[in-house]
Amino acid sequence: MNQEAHRRGVLLFCTFPVPGLPMRAKRDKMFEFILKDLDDAELLLDGLSVKKTIPSKAVVYGLKARAYLWLGGFDSSNYAKAAEFARKAIDASGASIMTEAQWLDPTSGFNTPNNSWMWFVPQSSEGVTNLVNYVAWRSCEATWGYGSQVFYGISKATFEKISQNDWRRNSWIAPERTHNYKTNMAAGKAFIDELPDYCNLKFRPMSGETIDQKTGGATYIPLMRVEEMYLIEAEATAK
Repeated sequence: MNQEAHRRGVLLFCTFPVPGLPMRAKRDKMFEFILKDLDDAELLLDGLSVKKTIPSKAVVYGLKARAYLWLGGFDSSNYAKAAEFARKAIDASGASIMTEAQWLDPTSGFNTPNNSWMWFVPQSSEGVTNLVNYVAWRSCEATWGYGSQVFYGISKATFEKISQNDWRRNSWIAPERTHNYKTNMAAGKAFIDELPDYCNLKFRPMSGETIDQKTGGATYIPLMRVEEMYLIEAEATAK
């Protein structure tokens, strides 16, 4: 088959339905399917107490809040549902917002479950390689991964919108280097000084281990935190 005939064949296949092959679901049908599953999960989880490695009823509410917030962009009547389920998630979870000390901890920051986490995935050291772990991609301190090569960070424009009085600003390296940043890197202040502006110190290797990938890479991965529910409730209410 020559290139032109092949091109026409591809266009024909992509443009017209092919008998026996499923077509992409439309948005309303897809969310009807998703929300039906979540309704079923809500009923089945009623009264059950589960570990946070398994979705709880609070997590189901959180997933509904995410879904309705997304749908609100197409039909604003969905924002009320997003706010409603975000509040249900907050109340059912019993979770509380992270403290400054938890957030900025150089040993356990965003790698260990705490009171704000509603749902998470554990990683074991046996399954960790230099790249197959969360902080290898996120952490600028994990020397074995891409994070220490590409310096995952925040945009200048977004950073400058964060209030000077908001301690979360200290999750990223400010150009003026005025904050007393904490790191477990042996180089200490010298390491901080060499980091590019706006890169992150938010996602820490496990136990602050920056050299050994088996130890430092075996973190827990947060899938849902209660702070997200407060933000969804605020955004949906404002909308």
